[in-house]
Amino acid sequence: MAKRTGGIAVTDTDALNEHISGIRGAATSWTYSAADVQRLAVEAEARLSKLFLAPTHRSGAVATARSAGPSAAAYRYSVSGADVTLRRAKDGWRLVDYQRCNVFPRSVEKIDIHISPDQAEKSVETMRRQIRVTVFAQTEKAAA
Repeated sequence: MAKRTGGIAVTDTDALNEHISGIRGAATSWTYSAADVQRLAVEAEARLSKLFLAPTHRSGAVATARSAGPSAAAYRYSVSGADVTLRRAKDGWRLVDYQRCNVFPRSVEKIDIHISPDQAEKSVETMRRQIRVTVFAQTEKAAA
């Protein structure tokens, strides 16, 4: 079993299932399963890669997600969905919050990534280095 410091490791499927099943109850259609949480972690990791954020600087990043609602127009009212918060630790993603929420028909899944200002700066530095961009200092003559 994975060590639990600051949440449940998304690789620990049994612990995820146990934790999630108590919150989901019978609402299983539009809430996240353990496999969905693992998919969210993979998506979050891919987004951090697209940000040019090196794996050594990813610790502390947060991913929040809200499940999609029913796609059929026949639904007129909200259904029980899920809000999930994942935090990136040194050893991978951890589930730190899972709550039921109302999702509405035709609402799409939303996944947001939150990084610190230091991580954003490291991301820009790495991107500039990898695509070979140099920023020139503005001179007085060029400014005039």
